[in-house]
Amino acid sequence: YAIREYRKDQSRIRGATEVESKVTELAREPNDDWSDCRNIRMEFIWKGEKKFYLDGPHCPPGYSVGETVLLLYIPGKTSKVFVNDFSHRWVTVTVLGVPGVFLIFMGLVFFFMAGIEKE
Repeated sequence: YAIREYRKDQSRIRGATEVESKVTELAREPNDDWSDCRNIRMEFIWKGEKKFYLDGPHCPPGYSVGETVLLLYIPGKTSKVFVNDFSHRWVTVTVLGVPGVFLIFMGLVFFFMAGIEKE
């Protein structure tokens, strides 16, 4: 599963350009006055045109207003914007890949140990 997630991530960002954006707003969800969750609005300039990206909700938000965030933007596809940071791109691969490698290693150890005991 981790390998599939990695490949999916790589195919999603094919042709993307890295752009800098600024967090301009941390907006609450409609009808949500009690939680710490916020949608993060980021603005960036692409070929002289101001564009924005809304990411979230995040509980609590990982960014603050005015902070610079790197985005991966696929020109011509407004809906194809991805935040280029560890938590957005690599957490799934890491959380699933590290235990997966450990379990494969342990399986190989048990496999070879069982073969040694039979001899």
